[in-house]
Amino acid sequence: MLSCEQPLQPNASALMFGVNIIDEPILKVTNSTIYKTRASDGTVHFLKVVDNWCIGNNLPGAQHPNIGRVIHHHKDQNIIYLLMEPMIGSLYSQFMSMPKEGECQTMVDDPNVQMNIKFIFSQVLNVLYYLHGCDIYHYNLEPQSIFYTFHPDNMPEVKLFNFDCTTIHAGKECNTQQRFNLEKDNMQSFGISQYQVLINQVSIVGGKQAIINEVLNDDSAFQHNYTPVVSEFMRGILHPEVEHRWSLAKARTDFTLIDAFWLPRVTEDEPEYGPECEECCGL
Repeated sequence: MLSCEQPLQPNASALMFGVNIIDEPILKVTNSTIYKTRASDGTVHFLKVVDNWCIGNNLPGAQHPNIGRVIHHHKDQNIIYLLMEPMIGSLYSQFMSMPKEGECQTMVDDPNVQMNIKFIFSQVLNVLYYLHGCDIYHYNLEPQSIFYTFHPDNMPEVKLFNFDCTTIHAGKECNTQQRFNLEKDNMQSFGISQYQVLINQVSIVGGKQAIINEVLNDDSAFQHNYTPVVSEFMRGILHPEVEHRWSLAKARTDFTLIDAFWLPRVTEDEPEYGPECEECCGL
C-alpha cells in the first residue's frame, strides 16, 4: 500500500517529473492506472501509467480544450508514464460521497450546483462530438474518469484523458453500423454518469440497468421528480433499443433546453428518490 505523499517508485522514472503520489490509485482499468500526485508547489496533477503497447493513449490530431494535455512523458521498459496538466479532481470527488452510517444518499438539490453540473456535462457533450469526428470513442465515461479544473473566472472546465486503448481510432476500423453503435454506447454512458452525479449515487444495486429501469418507468420516483424536459432527454439517451436511442447531435441540441433538473420541492421533508443504494438496502 502506498502511503500518503509517498514518492513514485524509481522504476516508474516519475521522480524526474517532480511529483509525489497521494495515496492509492484513483482509477484502474485493464491497461492503465491513474494516480493523483502533488508537485512541490502544491499543484495537483494526475499521472497515468499505461502499457507501452497500448497505442490508444496517444491522441494524434486530437486537440480540444476539454482534452487533458500531457506535459511530461517517459518510457520505462514496457511502461509509459504520462503526467497531465494541473487539474483539481474528478466529478466523483467533487459531487459524490459515501453517506455516513445510517444515512441515505442525498441528491443535488441546490439550483446553482445543478447549473454547474449542466455546464460541465455540456462540455462533455461538446468534447465527445469532437472526438467522434476524430473516430475516437470513450468506453470508460463515468464520474471517476471525467476530470476538471477551473477557468480564471472560477468556472469549471472538463478534462478528459483516460482513454482506453481499444477506443482510440476504433472508428477507422469499423463500418457505419459499428460507428453508430459506438456513438449510442457513449450516449448511454453519458446518461448514466449524469444520473449518478445528480442523485449522488456512488453505488447502486443493479448497476446501470437499475438506472435505466428507473428512467423508463412511468410510475417511478424519477418521473415524479425530474422536469419534463429532463425526463424526455434521459429517456432518449437511455433508450434500451440502440436504433431508437438519441444521437449525439440531438442530445447536444436538446441539452441546451434544460433550465432545471428537478421539479420544485413540495416540502423540506420530502424523501430522496432514485434506485436503492447498497447502503440503504433493508432500511
